[in-house]
Amino acid sequence: MSVPPISKEQAEHLDLILHYISNSNNILSVTQIKESLIPSKSHEYCKSLFYIMAQHSPELIWSGDDLSESAFWATQYVPAFLHDGGYTKLYRIMVMEQQRKLEKEKLDFEKLKYDVKSSKRIYKSYWWTFFISILGFILALGKIIYDIFK
Repeated sequence: MSVPPISKEQAEHLDLILHYISNSNNILSVTQIKESLIPSKSHEYCKSLFYIMAQHSPELIWSGDDLSESAFWATQYVPAFLHDGGYTKLYRIMVMEQQRKLEKEKLDFEKLKYDVKSSKRIYKSYWWTFFISILGFILALGKIIYDIFK
């Protein structure tokens, strides 16, 4: 489902609109939404809600051949969509995904800090371990030569 990022208030208003148009089975317009359902909001806000519903896949609203904000009604999918949780559920999923993403970024940053510390430690101690391994090789080679000629 492709839904643009929405706020909690928009999710609640979208579900309110969908409940209204699915229960009334009447043709609805953006102007009617503003006047009867959300009078405290601007016409542009109601228009943005219309476009969010229009962008939803599968279609929630339909107006025949061309989708217009002056006459639309609910499709067959709206009751199932509302039963599944509607836009409120999509909003909660979106918030959970954002929280998961932030937590993952935090953990990735912490891991990167430990990786940098480990790389610095390895770089500082590399020549010491290399020197000790060469010294061990020389001692082992000396012991083999000593045992051969003894």
